[in-house]
Amino acid sequence: MKTIAVKKIKRADIADISILEKIGVATSHESQNRKGLMDPHIRPIYKDSRIAGSAVTVLTHPNDNWMIHVAIELCFPGDILVVGTTDESTYGMFGDLLATLSIPVFKNSSSEPNIQRDATDAIRRAFISDGRLKVADTRKADLLMRGTLTDYQLRAVAFNSEDSAEEYVVRLGIQVEAYDRIKKKIIFNQKFTTQWDYRSTSSVVDSDSAKHTALKEAYADLADRLVSITIERF
Repeated sequence: MKTIAVKKIKRADIADISILEKIGVATSHESQNRKGLMDPHIRPIYKDSRIAGSAVTVLTHPNDNWMIHVAIELCFPGDILVVGTTDESTYGMFGDLLATLSIPVFKNSSSEPNIQRDATDAIRRAFISDGRLKVADTRKADLLMRGTLTDYQLRAVAFNSEDSAEEYVVRLGIQVEAYDRIKKKIIFNQKFTTQWDYRSTSSVVDSDSAKHTALKEAYADLADRLVSITIERF
């Protein structure tokens, strides 16, 4: 299935929507030559609920809600998001945590320069991969996550027979605050630490590569923990 997002959506007139809301589904269906009625087993899960608005429609694969996130960016106040799947599905396509999250580039007060962007990118990727919170622009986000890289330590922990370091440990510390902009309260403000080891060789290039890999693993570990605590407390 080709992925397409239609940005210019034609909406119904507000006056027409107001009339249709009052007359109900059955009468609306009859008045338009019995077209457009949903399958009978699709019904409100809340008793006596009613809703009327312009439909923004989504067709997606079962257990894949990526296009729902795309469609939400195209919705205006009063729109109704209507989601269909390409095959019969029993998956819940979205739920309470279909919210937005902004993660500005973290600050860096550690001794190692220019590592804050890679750390921030790793955290953003972890939330994107998880999918329960959509990473968005700060102006649109429900949740704002700010952080500072506070600690960076590189320590030799093993030496060879010539007393040269052959194994190092990289230790990172970050202070992170998550703020719920809807409820106007701090979800958590907490310090996280992690460490990762790597082996050094006589090759400077190989040692630098091993250090870079250890840093990536450390970022990923911090990112996974941030996803878990954010989902748990939001």
